[in-house]
Amino acid sequence: RTHQECADNTDCNLPGQTTHCFIGKTAIKMGDGTEKRIDEVVVGDEVLNDEGTNSTVIQIQKHENTEIYGFNEEEAFVTKDHPILVKKDGENEWKSIDPSWIAPFSHGVDALKLEVGDVLLKGENKEEMEITSIEKGGMADLTYNLVLDTVNTYYANEYVAHNAFFREEKFDHPAQTSLKALTISKLTGAF
Repeated sequence: RTHQECADNTDCNLPGQTTHCFIGKTAIKMGDGTEKRIDEVVVGDEVLNDEGTNSTVIQIQKHENTEIYGFNEEEAFVTKDHPILVKKDGENEWKSIDPSWIAPFSHGVDALKLEVGDVLLKGENKEEMEITSIEKGGMADLTYNLVLDTVNTYYANEYVAHNAFFREEKFDHPAQTSLKALTISKLTGAF
């Protein structure tokens, strides 16, 4: 399915799938270089993606009563399943605190488990920040995720975040070929 088809229909979100979100005051880097709280972003706004171009917000997902986490004693702001960009052995990869909560066939992101010692990438210059601690911060009444029209990444509190929609070029490892086929089959109903 296309991004728009999934934005327009709820059947792309499978039963039991959790949320990939941020708390309302999370700072989002906008296409013009300014920052805006995610709860103030509206459909049609442009956000900066990790490829250095702008993506347009086509939908804003909102979820209630969600556990949130933080890193290195920063304020908790992210759900445990949201994919965040890390650097490992000179390569970039997507990780989340609990990747088992991400339905592998609902998007093209192969997220791995984020752990103490991993190196998060922050900001447009992809500055490296080693994780020394991951803290649970309680429950957020409302969390938000942005569905975008082109590149499905954005900066949330300077971290490079994936919106957990489709980015099939991330299937660049031979071991992921069968997962990609399953993903495409599941999405097109051809299985």
